[in-house]
Amino acid sequence: MSAGTATAKGFADIPANELLAGTYIGNDDATGLCIVDTGNFERVTIPNLGFYLPLPGDPVRVWRIGNQMLLLGPAKPKPPEATVEAFGIDGSGALFLDARTTDGVLRTHLRAYDTYDEPAIGDLVAINWPLGGIVEGRFTSPAASAPVNPTDPVKPVTDLEFPAIDSGSWRSGSGWWTAEVWSSDTNTGAWFYGTAVADTIPDAATITRIQIYLPRYFASGGAPTFGVHSSPAKPGGNVAVDSAVPLDADGWVDLPLAFGEYLKSNPGGIGTATGGYHKYRSVSSDGLSGRLRISWS
Repeated sequence: MSAGTATAKGFADIPANELLAGTYIGNDDATGLCIVDTGNFERVTIPNLGFYLPLPGDPVRVWRIGNQMLLLGPAKPKPPEATVEAFGIDGSGALFLDARTTDGVLRTHLRAYDTYDEPAIGDLVAINWPLGGIVEGRFTSPAASAPVNPTDPVKPVTDLEFPAIDSGSWRSGSGWWTAEVWSSDTNTGAWFYGTAVADTIPDAATITRIQIYLPRYFASGGAPTFGVHSSPAKPGGNVAVDSAVPLDADGWVDLPLAFGEYLKSNPGGIGTATGGYHKYRSVSSDGLSGRLRISWS
């Protein structure tokens, strides 16, 4: 065998590799590996080569070498500086903030160290993303020439996420037979949120946007239809899905504003019934499943 032939054979023996894009879903508690959605309803559980974990929903880079996949880390770094636009105290008494990073993205419900005291609208703050997006402190405060009147109300938080507390599918003769959410002519799927949305959003608020995260892994036939239902938790029987509209999409998907207007005043959830044959991962297998992002003014 000539030297040239040997070199060519050596390169041919190197496993094929490519750089893939994906979405970080979370960690597998049993194995400690990372769950990544690589698109086309495919999810992989792979090791992380980065120095820290991305946040759920972050776009990430995956390196495939032959049959092995490795998580390299976030697709791009998040800016470490942000300007505070809103802040408040959650139900546990902890401070949280909404702050817009220098790339123009509003980062909602950020936690802060105790050392960041007396927050103010307009503060330029430092965010530690490797620790999960913790606000470490301020670089600067609003200009002294434009003081905030201490009697003025704090700017209300207008963007929040509401995780689903449960999910499932109901079928005649079987009841709630799976924690996954299925949409078909014989299944009614649903996500449940307790009373969190109605308890949090003021009745006088105006919904400006509502989105849901749909982790679909199987699709067939026509578009699934989504609507609202009136159950804060799984009832004994089926849920009635009202005001349904077709939504043939995955990931973060916009819902009609009327859904948010309903949920702010009524304990209930989101359901899907009829329209093709579609399957979505359960809340227990995907922490983002059914999560709502709601903005209001």
